Amino acid sequence: MALTVNAQIILNQWQGHFDFELPHRPSSRLSCAVLGASGAGKSSLLNVLAGTIEAHGSLHWNEQALLSAKHQVPAYLRPITLSYQDSRLFPHLNVIQNLMLVAKQHNTQCDISALVSLTQIQALLEQHPDQLSGGQRQRVAIARALLSAPELLLLDEPVSALERSTRRQILLRLKVWLNERHIGLMFATHSAEEACLICQHALLLEQGTVIAQGSPASLCADSRYSHLIDTRAGSVLNVQVVGYDSDQHLTLLNLAGQQLTVPAEEPTHSDALFVKVAADEVILATQVLQHCSVQNCLTTHIQRVVEHKDGQLMLELSLDGQTLLAAITRRAYDQLELKQGMQVLAYIKAMSLHPL
Repeated sequence: MALTVNAQIILNQWQGHFDFELPHRPSSRLSCAVLGASGAGKSSLLNVLAGTIEAHGSLHWNEQALLSAKHQVPAYLRPITLSYQDSRLFPHLNVIQNLMLVAKQHNTQCDISALVSLTQIQALLEQHPDQLSGGQRQRVAIARALLSAPELLLLDEPVSALERSTRRQILLRLKVWLNERHIGLMFATHSAEEACLICQHALLLEQGTVIAQGSPASLCADSRYSHLIDTRAGSVLNVQVVGYDSDQHLTLLNLAGQQLTVPAEEPTHSDALFVKVAADEVILATQVLQHCSVQNCLTTHIQRVVEHKDGQLMLELSLDGQTLLAAITRRAYDQLELKQGMQVLAYIKAMSLHPL
C-alpha cells in the first residue's frame, strides 16, 4: 500500500498544502495517524483523500491517480471510505436499516453480525439515531464504514465520545479486523494514546501543512512537537503487564527492564499497554529520594535539552529506545547541575500514569 499526496485546498480564508508520501510496505498495510491541534487541517486532509472537497495537485493511491492536473476521481468511485466525526446516520432509519442500506449499496460480502459484535451495538439495532448517545452513534458509524469494504478507511475522531475502557476494546478489535482484511487506515485524532495503540506511523500537521512524520510515540516524545499533539506535553510509553497486586489494587508493569506500578483494575490480558505520562508530572533527582510517597523510579539519561517556555526547559530522557519527557525550570536544571548525557532518576507518581 502506498499513498502519495501533493494537494492544495482553499476553504474560505483557510489554505492547506498537504505534501507527503507514505511508501509501499509489502509486508504490512498502511496505518497512519493524523495528529495536530484543532484547526491544523486533520479533517481537511481526510476530505481531500476521500474526494469530498475540491483540491488541486496530485494524489496517488496504490499507483492509481485519484487527482491530477487533468482529472479528479469523484468520491463515489474511489476505493476509500470516510467516517465523519458526527456519524451522519440517516435519521429516518434505525441502526440495522442504516447498516443494511450500505451493505446493499456496495453489494458487500461482509458479515454484518461480526461487525455488530466488533462495535458492540447488538442492543442498539432497533433504535433510531436520535435515541443514541454520541458514543453509540460513533460505534454504529464505524460498523457502517467497514461495511463498504474499502481499500483505505478514513476515520475522523472515531472514538472521542467513548469511555476509556470501551475505546481500547473497540480500537484493538478494529486493528485486528483491518489487519485480517489488509485494509489501510488514516486515523485523525487528538489522542496520542489512540494513535500509538492502532497506528504504526503518524503525520503531524500545523496550519494545513505536514511538518513531521514518524512513529506516533517518537513524535509525542519529541520536545519540538509535543505541544502540538496535546495541550499538556507528555510521553506515551510502551509497557508490558507483568502482574497484579490484589491487596493494593495495583497493576505491575515492565518498562525497559524497570518496574512501574499503576492503580488499575486487574488486567484481563497480558498484552503490551501504552501509558501516558505528562511531562510536568515527572520529578528528577540525582540521588535516591528517601521517605517519599512517589513509588515509581526510573533510571534514565538526558539525551536532549530544549528551551520550552520562559524559564522552563523540556528534557528528553532515554529509556532503552523509548523517550520520557520531563518539564523543569531553568533554575532547577542549574541547581542540580544537570547536563546532556548525565544519568538522572525520574520519579513518577502512580496516580500520574494513565494506561490506555
